[in-house]
Amino acid sequence: NFLEKKRLQALATRSKGKAQPKKKKKAKTVDARNELAAVHKDLQEVQRDPATIRRRQRDLIHELGLVYGRVIAAASRGDAVARDRLLAPALRGFLKLAPAANADVVGDALDKVRAIAADAAAPPATALLCAEAAAALAAKCEGAGLTDNGNVVDGVYRALLRVAADPGADDADALR
Repeated sequence: NFLEKKRLQALATRSKGKAQPKKKKKAKTVDARNELAAVHKDLQEVQRDPATIRRRQRDLIHELGLVYGRVIAAASRGDAVARDRLLAPALRGFLKLAPAANADVVGDALDKVRAIAADAAAPPATALLCAEAAAALAAKCEGAGLTDNGNVVDGVYRALLRVAADPGADDADALR
């Protein structure tokens, strides 16, 4: 159908004896190109602005901290997926952000991590991971007055006793 239209148009122009005038470029195309160039220029200026870069970095770090905090909170409530798969990466990430975070936020997260470590139902590997994270958080945020209340030590000893009582368990392999 398309080829037939082209053939008919060619026949029509031949029969009249003159070629049809070529169409001009639409003004919309030129306007769109100019608008795109202006947007691109604005983006380059915004990306080079140091204040904007700092604000975006601060916002990104804030969002990451919220995600890590949500994972830690879900693990402290007993969510198995959060505790088994997501807790270790969230604790590692939170440890990196802790020195720049608010002391109250770090204190709340530390309380939740200590609660996970002290939980008798927590697997030994999770208890030891939380104990390690709690010690690192307390060391990194030394001036914030975050001291251990003994629950972490109890959780660590409980985990070690469980592994010692059943050396063939999966947790013993995870701790090695």
